[in-house]
Amino acid sequence: MDNEKLIIIHYPLKVHYNRVMESIMDKNEFETSGYRLPLNIEQMEDGSYMATSPNLSGLLVLADSIEEAVRLAPAIAKELIAAMREVGVEPTVKNEVFQFPVRTEALLVA
Repeated sequence: MDNEKLIIIHYPLKVHYNRVMESIMDKNEFETSGYRLPLNIEQMEDGSYMATSPNLSGLLVLADSIEEAVRLAPAIAKELIAAMREVGVEPTVKNEVFQFPVRTEALLVA
């Protein structure tokens, strides 16, 4: 694959975003827990994109664009983590405590 591209991004995955934000607003809390989910995004031969994560074994996101892969990854990861726990498998990604402000990166494709 001569045109293969690998893009790595890092951002925290917030599993209970709405609950956390409500909690912060109501109780003035300055930390929450969640998962850090770096993504490796590769362009496939057919032009689509595949995202995986070294932190979450089994995560595979297929999308038509990089932006779509980044957008879909948190929800797919959340479902994967829940499914793993349902069958008694401990996910490879570790739950972390994030203190606000949380530093994150955004991917802007030119």
